[in-house]
Amino acid sequence: MSSSQWKGSVVVAAPAAEVDAYLADFARHPEWDQTTQKVELSEPGDANGVDAKWKAYEALDSFQSDRHREPFFDLVGKVGLTMRQAKELTPDRRVAWHAHPMPRMGVTADDAFTIEATPDGSAVTFEVTMNTPPVVDTIARKVFYGMEGTQHEQWTQSLERRKARREHAAEPVAV
Repeated sequence: MSSSQWKGSVVVAAPAAEVDAYLADFARHPEWDQTTQKVELSEPGDANGVDAKWKAYEALDSFQSDRHREPFFDLVGKVGLTMRQAKELTPDRRVAWHAHPMPRMGVTADDAFTIEATPDGSAVTFEVTMNTPPVVDTIARKVFYGMEGTQHEQWTQSLERRKARREHAAEPVAV
């Protein structure tokens, strides 16, 4: 199995409880994840939400990262289905899930947010580990040239979006 990892952090001007509630709400992931269009609860999990399964509808055109050549596949406007399963929901500290495409093809991702209270709000660290069978990894690197860099850029932008959404939500609404 080939693995690639990414890690990024931001400080959000909001209390850890607010940040945790927002990140643990899988139905709201499309608000900050540019590739996720919709998320639906498939199975509820335990009383705390652990092992809950969520169907995520993701834009596949994000895989067309090499804009300087004709794409091998036309993925613009296409949507793929991914299953996200909550693995850890520790209040005010950690939100983690395991994901795989549907149908399964051996590719998985392990995503986790770690939240730490700071004097300025909450330090949020997002970690992603992509696991890919070697044959799939080799083909993907040829067909979707530059995809890993694009994914890292998307994850960085998503982290910044999460920060902006929480800080904006923490502000009083002008009437």
